[in-house]
Amino acid sequence: MIYKGVKLIKVIQNSCVTLINEVALFNLKAFQKLNISLFLFAIK
Repeated sequence: MIYKGVKLIKVIQNSCVTLINEVALFNLKAFQKLNISLFLFAIK
C-alpha cells in the first residue's frame, strides 16, 4: 500500500516537472517571437 502511494507521488512529480518544462518552453518561444517583433519594429 505504501509502495503504491510512493509510486503515485513520483508519477505526480514527473507530471509536474513535464508541465513546468512545457510551459517554460512555450514562454521561451513566445518571448523569442516578441523579441523578433520588437526588433523588426525598431528597424523600421
